[in-house]
Amino acid sequence: MLKSLYQGLANACSMVDCCFGMRPCHQAVFPCIRSCSYGDRKVFYNYDGTETVEPLVDYFKPTNSLLKRNMIRGMKLDKAELKRGLDAVQQIAAVVHFAHQNDLKVRAVGTGSSWSKLTNVRDILIDMTALNQIIRVDKQDEEGALYHIEVQGGMKLHDFVRIIDEDYGMSLPCMGNYAGQTIAGIISTSTHGTGQDYPTMSNFVAELHMIICGGVQVRVRIPREGETDEDFDTVRQRIESAEYGDPFLDIHSTDVFRAAAVGFGSLGVIYSVTLTCVPVYNIRETRHYIEMDWPESTPCSSRPVTRAPSRNNSNLDISSTNSSLEESTTRLEEESESIKAQQPFTIPETVKNMSAGQGKYFSFFVNPFPRKSHEDPDRTVLKSVYLSGERTEETGSCQCDCCLNFQCCACTGCRGQSACQIVQTDCSASCLQLGAHCLPSFIPWFADCGLHQFARDAPYIQKWYNVLTFTNGNLHIKTAEYCIPLQDLDAALADIVRVLQEYGKLYQTYTLLPIYVRMVKADDLYMSPANRHTPDGGICERYCYIEVPFLPGAYGIDEFHKKLEDFLFGKYRARPHWSKNNFLSYNRVERLYPHLDKWRRVYVLFNRDGTFDNEFTRKCGFDDFHLRDREEEEVEGARGVRSSPTANNEQRREGSPERSPRPGSDDCPHPGTAELGEGCRCSGSVTVSDVIVSQPARSTGVSLVPEHSNITVELTDTVSSHPPSDVTR
Repeated sequence: MLKSLYQGLANACSMVDCCFGMRPCHQAVFPCIRSCSYGDRKVFYNYDGTETVEPLVDYFKPTNSLLKRNMIRGMKLDKAELKRGLDAVQQIAAVVHFAHQNDLKVRAVGTGSSWSKLTNVRDILIDMTALNQIIRVDKQDEEGALYHIEVQGGMKLHDFVRIIDEDYGMSLPCMGNYAGQTIAGIISTSTHGTGQDYPTMSNFVAELHMIICGGVQVRVRIPREGETDEDFDTVRQRIESAEYGDPFLDIHSTDVFRAAAVGFGSLGVIYSVTLTCVPVYNIRETRHYIEMDWPESTPCSSRPVTRAPSRNNSNLDISSTNSSLEESTTRLEEESESIKAQQPFTIPETVKNMSAGQGKYFSFFVNPFPRKSHEDPDRTVLKSVYLSGERTEETGSCQCDCCLNFQCCACTGCRGQSACQIVQTDCSASCLQLGAHCLPSFIPWFADCGLHQFARDAPYIQKWYNVLTFTNGNLHIKTAEYCIPLQDLDAALADIVRVLQEYGKLYQTYTLLPIYVRMVKADDLYMSPANRHTPDGGICERYCYIEVPFLPGAYGIDEFHKKLEDFLFGKYRARPHWSKNNFLSYNRVERLYPHLDKWRRVYVLFNRDGTFDNEFTRKCGFDDFHLRDREEEEVEGARGVRSSPTANNEQRREGSPERSPRPGSDDCPHPGTAELGEGCRCSGSVTVSDVIVSQPARSTGVSLVPEHSNITVELTDTVSSHPPSDVTR
């Protein structure tokens, strides 16, 4: 009897975790887990709950009110400071200074709209969302055509664009389709909108107010006309001599600004951002279906299998998997020969022409399942919807508060079903996932539902932010996005469609959402994916971003995104979006960003004690910069000369082998334990078997697999004394 009672109580107590058990398949129940806790320690969830942060020391939320208390466990502020009280920026500086004194790690966070471990931290998490005020507004010309608006970093983009419209009649030149991030988060990750004449949103920054290591405050901007552009050595000397409590340092340096504008939160805490704003404008947008011809020789039998995907991967037969991979490789090689004789996939010229021109906001969606055209059964096509917008003086659709805020489908001011808040929910996503599980042969039709939401018969004329924004984060889509030179768009899009099809055939894993393509103008920010300097040493003035999203609860998302990232890196040197799903390592970051060393020296200067290091900096190899910098200083001290990091990097690239991955680390592409060399080919002593996705390297002159873009899967069982690169040569 007692035993039965005990078991009953144990089962009842385990129901506390019911949400965690249900969430993988039914994302709609997720929000309630935010209130579940086993203690009084606050846990931070990213916006879809797939990443959590559990700071061991404290979770601090600065406020715009004066604080007259110690903010962190163990902190003991000076009595004079407590009596006077600390404003918002002083609160952050005090916390960072406390971390510096006690060898603690700090990270600032907003809404957590990221999956790349940017918010992860060990000790202290600073929640910036309460810092959401406009600080100052400065007119930059007599006509009032240009304003500088300083805003606290914790304000959401959704709120910011409406406030500057209603109070000042101002707007940003462009914005992305998701408006749920904070201003500081957008800047730190080089978030972008769409349009060949609009760079990423980090380029709209005029000035940054940051708290860097030791609690020192700096304001960084590009020098104005007549001002001296400070060189890095001058900036370094000023920062090294600054102390906590000093007035903020004004830094007028192009070099430092280009590093700080895309800093991932790893250079310090962004307290405020000064943005360049222009007078508010309306956009006239047309949205129509279009069919893109798909090469006939490409296997049109790419419809999903007619059985439900198996989730019992624990009983997977390795021998049968290897056999299927070998068969797939043989089939792909045969198909590639026939495809070479066919016309390659190309985006229609009418679509390309619509994307060009000043003031154009152009993007398009593609259903990744090739099918026969309804109008001409002899044609195999990809169904698409394009969105083409340009600025207009017309007022057009109703712009009442109801239409602007609620986006009801019945209102003339609504852009259509895609803006309906009822459609944009995880409940809708769960229904689609269930339907696809029961009726897998209808998966292409489910993807059509996504296209249908964005099509519209009549032009949509509305304020700029209502046209460019799709969602505020009601639907927790998990997505990856890749930045590729615009000239490679046709080939890259075709390759992604083929990878989706082949991966789906092997593992019965499909996306129910269309691929989304946008264009941007190149920039000079060192760590921007749209940096005009390409990995192969060339110059690119226009890029495209190709986004591959999955509905919440989809199976095997991370594994698919990793395979796709490996493929696109191998063939196009594609740069993944920093805040979206990515699997970057130091080896890969070093190859993708030619100005990494210029960013590195600012990172080491602003974060010289490692206060802002976290899981993200570790997986990207940035933590090693501290050790590397100390070693260089020791060598330079012995010589009495401080050498150039850029020169060192060029010498390393030209005269020495590539940096070897650390065995057992994320840089190491081989399985094994964390101990040095154990179970890892990087040590040159262990034989392991890997599955490697190989593709030709761009602009290297070395062909790795047949020219066509299908995946080649190699089963290797090799011992090597030299660490292999990310792409098998």
